Amino acid sequence: MTAGSERDLTPVERQAWQLLRTMPVGFIAWDADWRCNGVNPAGERSCGRSREELLGRSLWEIFPAVVGTEFETVYRRVARLRKPENIEIYYPEPLCRWLDIHVIGDIEGTGGVVAYFLDVTERHEILERERSITRSLLHASAERDVAARQAATLAEVSLALTSVDTVEALEAVVVGQGLATLGADGGAVVSPDETGNWRITLNAALGERARLTYSAVPYDSPLPSCWTARTGRRVLLPTVASGHAFDPIMADVYADTARLGWAVLPLTVQGEVLGSLAAAWVDEHEPSASELDLLDGFAAQCAQALHRIRATQQERQTAREVRELAEALQLALLTPPPTPAGLQIEVRYQSAQDAARVGGDWYDAFEHTDGSTVLVIGDVTGHDSTAAAKMAQLRGLLRTLAYTADLTPVADGRTPADQIPASQPSVSHVPAGGQDHPDRSSPLAAVLSALEHTAAGLGVDALATVVLVRVEAAADPGDSGSGADSLRTRTVHWCNAGHLPPILVHADGSTEILETARTDLLLGFDTHADRHDHSAFLPPGAVLLLYTDGLVERRGTSLDEGLDALRGVLTGLATEGLTTESPAGEGPAGEDIALASLCDGVLAAMAPRTGEDDIALLALRATPPHRSFPAGP
Repeated sequence: MTAGSERDLTPVERQAWQLLRTMPVGFIAWDADWRCNGVNPAGERSCGRSREELLGRSLWEIFPAVVGTEFETVYRRVARLRKPENIEIYYPEPLCRWLDIHVIGDIEGTGGVVAYFLDVTERHEILERERSITRSLLHASAERDVAARQAATLAEVSLALTSVDTVEALEAVVVGQGLATLGADGGAVVSPDETGNWRITLNAALGERARLTYSAVPYDSPLPSCWTARTGRRVLLPTVASGHAFDPIMADVYADTARLGWAVLPLTVQGEVLGSLAAAWVDEHEPSASELDLLDGFAAQCAQALHRIRATQQERQTAREVRELAEALQLALLTPPPTPAGLQIEVRYQSAQDAARVGGDWYDAFEHTDGSTVLVIGDVTGHDSTAAAKMAQLRGLLRTLAYTADLTPVADGRTPADQIPASQPSVSHVPAGGQDHPDRSSPLAAVLSALEHTAAGLGVDALATVVLVRVEAAADPGDSGSGADSLRTRTVHWCNAGHLPPILVHADGSTEILETARTDLLLGFDTHADRHDHSAFLPPGAVLLLYTDGLVERRGTSLDEGLDALRGVLTGLATEGLTTESPAGEGPAGEDIALASLCDGVLAAMAPRTGEDDIALLALRATPPHRSFPAGP
């Protein structure tokens, strides 16, 4: 992206591009002809080429060494099947790096692919160095008959170190097994803590008093283990006299640990000192040359393991930060719901597990100038920053069009009940006229048609599913002809553009899917598609639930199974509310089900862990005119 084109971006597009540009994860996009059409700075660094050297050039021309490799196979398979894949692979010349690559198909279906990748070369190099050191230890044990058994046991401990993934686990292996294998009578591992001071882990043989006294010490502590951790220089204190000569603090160390011989070695990787390893003996002890070789080898192995653990933790921290950035961007595009009189509204958004999958799911709710309440649930196809940007554009356009439109249908003298066909006992259907001349009997359909035309005219090229809902304002008691029923029952109108159907949860806990005879086409395919308005009664205490597909779609299960599971959860939560939260003698029990608890319960049951897709959820309940209820517990 050039500086000029960046200036032409909308605020949301600029925010999305800023996210890509600042992500520590590499990003690169290839079109259907395998030419680069997008890259962020992290991608430039990982590829070893500038944006100018990449944009417009063929993948196979830039990196000819990948032709015929697994890399090409995976890329072409993802482009063909549009199913994301994750691979960890060695990228040959000219990069010569290990990369962890997440490849997804182009969301617009043009045949290209988009890749997010982390450079994990350092982790592979660390593991290789660990294996090399282990092989060296095994070789040394074969050459030294005297130390053969000791070296072989040490090699087993070294192999155990290659599988640890936390500093605590490393310390447990070193002080619990390694030091005894070296023939020492105790010892410790020193590493920096979060405050910049030293954390010292001593093995149990040195006693509880020593472990409590020396578990945490200042950075400038005169202890030999801390001095070695600061300077990277080995310290040998074979006698008490040598210890006293090093520093007077050793008198306390001898008294606290009952150990008179000490050897301290630095934990160093590529010139960086990560800490120190201390070995101790009950009596004064001068380590032999073979013992020092084993100590040096074991310290090197510990250092490599510690370095790998830190690198892994940094990778995880980076992934968490990217995820937090993605969620912050998504949530910044959503707004809290209004609080219209006589209605309760709750919204929820849960992001996908993949840190880089900024989704296109959204919700919206606002009060119209005619006193009604407008609700929206939608999902733009795709799971990246582009989808989020298009979602923000569609959301803004729809909010403006719906707010400024006359959403009141032309009265035809019939109630929703009069319009309900016999085959559909609770839903009425109002067909829309031609989209070039919107029918006032279907104003919501006219708004979605206008949205589609406007988006196409402004170049917002996106496929999206949407449900647009209008909840009528409660009848004015002073209106002529308004009776008890009109005071208690509202009418809800909606138009569904290819989205999952709303669900109505009645006050008695029963559920009803607001299905229609036909489902209108999603937005973005045909600007002249016929669209239709529908209507149903919304009694007080009933809950209208709008949701996106991430709530009900699962691998290995059908959509009908997902909807049945959701209805079962809703019935269970509503029934539980009927029996536990209803004050005696105060209206229908179902009215007292806390809407916030219902939403949280649905997410906990249907998506207890962050899944593969975003989830947006919007719930509305009409309360009786004589009392209102809190939105949450």
